[in-house]
Amino acid sequence: MIRIEDYQPQWAPDFYRLNTAWLKAYFYVEPIDEQVLGQPEAFILRDGGSIWFLLKDDRVVGTAAFRRLPSGEVELTKMAVDESQRGLGYGALLLEEGLKRAQNMGLQELTLYSSTVLKNAIHLYRKYGFVEVDLEAGVYGRADIKMRKYFTAHLSENRRRELIESYRTAASRLIHTVRNMPEEALVWRSSELAWSIQDIAQHLVDSEMHGYLRLRFALAEPGYTISPYDQDRWVALGSPAAVDANLRLFDELRQRNAQVLESLHPSQWENTWTHPDRGVLTVDQWLMNYESHTHLGQINRIFTAWKKQTGQA
Repeated sequence: MIRIEDYQPQWAPDFYRLNTAWLKAYFYVEPIDEQVLGQPEAFILRDGGSIWFLLKDDRVVGTAAFRRLPSGEVELTKMAVDESQRGLGYGALLLEEGLKRAQNMGLQELTLYSSTVLKNAIHLYRKYGFVEVDLEAGVYGRADIKMRKYFTAHLSENRRRELIESYRTAASRLIHTVRNMPEEALVWRSSELAWSIQDIAQHLVDSEMHGYLRLRFALAEPGYTISPYDQDRWVALGSPAAVDANLRLFDELRQRNAQVLESLHPSQWENTWTHPDRGVLTVDQWLMNYESHTHLGQINRIFTAWKKQTGQA
């Protein structure tokens, strides 16, 4: 029988065992891991976090946790399944339990940090609605991706202001990231079908132009059904513009949209637009979607892969 239970002290060794097993298999155990995994009551539960376990016939085969961050965010963390039990859907059960708990807590959003080496985990997170957002430095040595899931169609006024500012300044972060990258790194592709950094810069312009129109439709013709576009075919057209030129255009579009967002009457945030695949979305959801759409993490991963292939890592 499969069941999920909250933390109990007798399962603390299982929490340590399950998590150190996958860390050793893919990476290494960092000092902070030893602290948190060895003393979960002090480092997770005492600060308002929670831990849950998946039991199969009374044996612990999986675990996951919520940790409250200094920023006020809640992090989904320390999710692990016994190696002998993988491929049975237990990771999805643990994640579903976490999402249910987040909603019961009234969270507007949930954050996680991971590594793109863990392809199955990343696929699972995306399947359940997590999207990549900009990764700040110095969180975990092994983390190269940060993801977030929203549980609301409406933002608080303070959170809205934060996202508008992040949305507005995204281009400057991108320009700072690529400014010292050599031209050969900007056009390099890891495979024939993969995007280069130059392709990403063009895609950001394509996406932001569509975003500009979608926002205008939501405000001028609420409920309007937009036409999706094939982003790969648009990128395949190529771009005669240099990466920095495309990023400057991306910045101009974002500055214009940010001005529009800051001028909105409170009632206009309730306006909607309709996506054929995703349904009815609010202007708040437009902001949630586009604020996180920078590909900054992907650009850094491409550059790291280029350096490794060319012996410059």
